[in-house]
Amino acid sequence: MGLVVKKINVGEVASIKGIYKAKNYEKYLFNDYRLYDTYRNSVTFGVFDKKKMVGVIRLVGDFQYVIYIEDMITLDEYSDSDAKKLLIEEVLERYAKVEKIFCNLKYRSKETASVYLELGFAPADENELLVKIKE
Repeated sequence: MGLVVKKINVGEVASIKGIYKAKNYEKYLFNDYRLYDTYRNSVTFGVFDKKKMVGVIRLVGDFQYVIYIEDMITLDEYSDSDAKKLLIEEVLERYAKVEKIFCNLKYRSKETASVYLELGFAPADENELLVKIKE
């Protein structure tokens, strides 16, 4: 499997929506305009297997001092692959100068949580928030 991560834009919303549908993730599926606007106001990376988008990570923040990983989702058949790790590594490499990168584990699987921890994220508070602080 030759997975590649690249920055994507709102032109990929149909593919993103397909991933959400496949995962029964209803949060963004009820309003196409809102989904489009959500991604227009975010920075997003997709992970691709050839030309097929198999995962996505969506970021919000000022991208100087703080980033919050709002969404990271992969198709089931890629959940045991390096897809999630590749997405997080892309964020860490691209935004290496950002002081804090947060994610909330409340709705994440144990497998996803272990990827964040493996990549240096640490508990930030009692609400399952993790943070990666620039050293």
